Amino acid sequence: AGLIKIRGSSCWTQKTCLHYHFETQPLPSATSFLFHFLPQLWQSRMVDVDLWVQLYTSWFVLLPTWIPGVPVAVNNASRTVARVGGCIQAGFMVGILLSGNFSFLNHLTIIPALACFDDAYLRSVLPRFAHLFSHSQQQQPQRRTIVSRNLLIDLPLLLYIGYLSSPVISNLLQLNGTRQVMNTSFDPFRLVNTYGAFGSVGEKRYEPIVQISDDGVKWRELEFPCKPGNVTRTPCFCAPYHYRLDWNIWFLGFKPHKAYLQRRESW
Repeated sequence: AGLIKIRGSSCWTQKTCLHYHFETQPLPSATSFLFHFLPQLWQSRMVDVDLWVQLYTSWFVLLPTWIPGVPVAVNNASRTVARVGGCIQAGFMVGILLSGNFSFLNHLTIIPALACFDDAYLRSVLPRFAHLFSHSQQQQPQRRTIVSRNLLIDLPLLLYIGYLSSPVISNLLQLNGTRQVMNTSFDPFRLVNTYGAFGSVGEKRYEPIVQISDDGVKWRELEFPCKPGNVTRTPCFCAPYHYRLDWNIWFLGFKPHKAYLQRRESW
């Protein structure tokens, strides 16, 4: 997502995308206007945070919280950085979640960050629920047995995911000589995919309006559950639920409108 931004629209490198994104996004929420009317200097700094998290601190969540056979100091350092990365990732997603309706995207992205929080950390930040993260030695097998058992499962899975990730990484690094493609699957079961949202951001909003008629003479406008329409209606807040039709109609507002209607949204 970070790479598609800096390789796509120049507004990300010029730090202006968020000057209009909160208005032109697919399904603005009831809180989107708060973000839209923030000072533009703040919005530009928010672009910096966006790119910093997606390009750099996201790697922190891959650090292990415990590595067998290494010095305690190394484990502690790796665990601390992973915790920081998890907090940044989860906090960043909560911020995006509050700024609009992006279905279950933000909720799903928070889940990997939760793996950064070991039991000791969770006990310290959630003392009232400490009993949920405490286990006696009698209740668990020996750590060596756990590690051996996990390796039997994790290593083949890691190798298989690595194999499926080859075209994804090739696309990410543009090794095949073509531009990075976003939101694409490379295997028939769509197990490992490439993703990148808002590589470009529209500066103006063109709202498609759907009307129906019983006789071809009198037409009435359809109101959708979450798509902007009636300007007197408060914008909805539906995430993590996804109104797919409401979302897809948004693409028809892209110029050239007729091309999107006939090609991408031919339904």
